[in-house]
Amino acid sequence: MLADWDGYPLNRNNYRVYFDPADGRAVFLPHGMDQLLQRTYLDLDPGWAGQVAWAVFSTDPGQALYGARCREVFQQVFTFGRVSNLVTRAAAALAPVRPDMPGIAASYLDQVTWRLRTLRRDPILKPSLPTEARAGR
Repeated sequence: MLADWDGYPLNRNNYRVYFDPADGRAVFLPHGMDQLLQRTYLDLDPGWAGQVAWAVFSTDPGQALYGARCREVFQQVFTFGRVSNLVTRAAAALAPVRPDMPGIAASYLDQVTWRLRTLRRDPILKPSLPTEARAGR
């Protein structure tokens, strides 16, 4: 959603992996997220560089789970109203020490607007069809 071109999935960069001793699962922890929303034109399936990302996305169940989660986040979390409220609150809190914060916030919201425009056209965010409909039955 945030066009993180410099993270693990697209660039194998800016991440750590934590192995949870309780269940042995690997958890990817992103960091160095200074490039978020810099490339607002990226598709949700831009081609994966990270082996784990590629392995997940190259399977039908992986694609289905990824698509479902993307649709959920797009509809319920990454909305302009929700993001702009958070940015407005953060900008107000930081304005006393950063007088330029209103301009920074406005620029960030412009990037969010452009990202949302790109995402609205992304095929992954279209409702998924039942298997029978995809097969032309």
